[in-house]
Amino acid sequence: PPPRSPGCVSFVELALVLDVSGSMGGSIPQLKAFAAAMIYQFELANYSARVSFVKFASSPTVAEQLTTDGDDLNAAIAGLSAGGGTAIGPALTSGASTIAPELSRDGAARVLMLLTDGQSSPSGVAQAATIKADGVAVTSSEIRTRNLLGRPARAARAAC
Repeated sequence: PPPRSPGCVSFVELALVLDVSGSMGGSIPQLKAFAAAMIYQFELANYSARVSFVKFASSPTVAEQLTTDGDDLNAAIAGLSAGGGTAIGPALTSGASTIAPELSRDGAARVLMLLTDGQSSPSGVAQAATIKADGVAVTSSEIRTRNLLGRPARAARAAC
């Protein structure tokens, strides 16, 4: 992982939702690097950021519940591999469940960040609207192999 120099000490519950579908096969190394760099943008502590991690292809899997343990998050990210379809809608719902009000700290912002190549079946537009209506900031980044590593700091600003 990159050297730790967190730029965000916001009081936030961040759900990272990562696309590991078959169409991401050639981009998995970049996705891993981006996700690890993204986590390092935050000061992970009970007084600042906690992060959950959901991976998805044909269906979502919660890889890490809200945590301040960067080593656990990085271990889960290191184990990513591609395969299957792209179910963005269910993945958004699963990601939002990890930062539900009853699991989140009082006063913490709730942010869901989707990292995908954008090829989805079914679409996640309806789920994203429902999640936003529940008070969660939803942001996304389309994964492309070029310029991917230069964007974690910019992407993190959406949660800061």
